Amino acid sequence: MPCPVSRTSSPYSLTDADRDLTLVFFGYTHCPDICPMVMNSLDSTVVNVALPTLSHEFKVDSAAIEAVIVGYLVSLAVFIPASGWLGDRFGHKRILLIALAIFVTASALCGIANSLDQLILFRVMQGAGGGLLTPVGMAMDMVVTAKAALAATPPPMPTASTAAIRTLAIVVISFLLSS
Repeated sequence: MPCPVSRTSSPYSLTDADRDLTLVFFGYTHCPDICPMVMNSLDSTVVNVALPTLSHEFKVDSAAIEAVIVGYLVSLAVFIPASGWLGDRFGHKRILLIALAIFVTASALCGIANSLDQLILFRVMQGAGGGLLTPVGMAMDMVVTAKAALAATPPPMPTASTAAIRTLAIVVISFLLSS
C-alpha cells in the first residue's frame, strides 16, 4: 500500500528514491540515524585512544595535542544547531550527502596530516561534517518512521547487533592503535 503522505505535505517528506538512501548501509531502514552517530562516536573514541601516539609522532606535549579534540568538539557545537536550518533550506538528503562527503574527506586528510596544525584544521573540518550528519540523519529517520506509522506498517526496530558492531569496532581499532 503506498504511503498516503505526498511529497508536498511536509518539508520533511521523502520519496521512495530518497528512502533508498537509507538502505545503503546494512540494509537497515534507520541507518541515516544510526550510522552517522556511530561514525561520530567512533571518531571521538579513536582519537582519544590515539592521543599518546599522536603526541609522540608530532613531538608535542599532551597539553598541545588536546587541541585536536577541542577543535573537533567546538566545530560540532557550531554546526549541530545549523544543521536543522540547512536541512530545511536545501533538503535533508542533499545536506546528509554533503556532510558525509565532508566528514570522509576530512577523515582522509587527518590520516595524511604532516603537522599538528594540519591535524587540528582537518579535525575542525571533520567536526563540521560530523555536526551535520547526526541531526540531519535523525530528521530523515523521523520522516521514515512517521510515514510508516501513517501507512500502518511498523518500521524495523534497532537490534543489539548495532551496539555489538560499534563495540567490536572500538575494540579492534584500540587494539590496532596500541600495537
